[in-house]
Amino acid sequence: MKLIWRRNWKYLVIALVSLLIMLYGMLEDINFFKIIFRAMTDPVFRANFFLNQELDVYRHFEPTLFNIAQHVIETSMGSGFDAIIVLSTVWFQLIIPLFALPVCVSFYKMYHSVLKFSYHRSQKSYRKILFREIFWHAFKLAASVFAGYLIFMVIAKSRANPGIFGDPGRSLFKDLIGNGLYTNHTVLYFVLEGFVRFFMVPFFYTCLGQAAVLSEVSLRYVIGTPIIYYYGLAAIGYALYLAVPSIAIYINPTVLMANGSYDFNTLLMLLTNLMPLYLSIGIIYWKDKHVEI
Repeated sequence: MKLIWRRNWKYLVIALVSLLIMLYGMLEDINFFKIIFRAMTDPVFRANFFLNQELDVYRHFEPTLFNIAQHVIETSMGSGFDAIIVLSTVWFQLIIPLFALPVCVSFYKMYHSVLKFSYHRSQKSYRKILFREIFWHAFKLAASVFAGYLIFMVIAKSRANPGIFGDPGRSLFKDLIGNGLYTNHTVLYFVLEGFVRFFMVPFFYTCLGQAAVLSEVSLRYVIGTPIIYYYGLAAIGYALYLAVPSIAIYINPTVLMANGSYDFNTLLMLLTNLMPLYLSIGIIYWKDKHVEI
């Protein structure tokens, strides 16, 4: 049990960080932090917070920070389930490749110690060993991020107003199955969309970062690979958007993470965002043919 915990504790931390970022996004959307900060720094605002409420029942509340925080949360969660999910996960459009970094660093250390000097004792081919190690670690990372998302979905569902529907449709899967799944089975839709955004995408970039290790580069280049790929293509995509928007959205990986304000072909979008996985597989095959045993 201790060995299992020692090998996997970082994935629990990643799931927690993923969840906390989504909760932060949800609270930021209702101006929670601005209100609490003002209550902490402005005694007059804090003293009159409940006195300025429209309902008489609130005017008898003691203006403590805890009561103010509880009031803001309880009275501001009136959005629809879909709006809460979309607005609370907006940060991941900017930070999703960063989740790959702990696993890339861990694989770098393992490759240059245990893995690099013990593969010749295994009866399996070197290629199979690399696929197993890289894909398994990427799977655990992606599952951790996705687990944080699923937990957040439960929280969002409990806080959402069931009578409000925020958006008439979403881009992903729309051209394949229409809006029926989104409008009639919203929770299921967001499970599928979340699987793409919070499992597949981190899986691809974690594979790419680990595959970079096989190129025998330094740790800083390993860390830089998923970061430069994601933000570099995003910059190119934004630069091309004014000239050729129909092509630019398939170059820019942030479009898939944003998903909503764009109109795109789902299959083409998924295929272009599979490129980090294609590169990872190519590097593994290349390394298998150039390994020195």
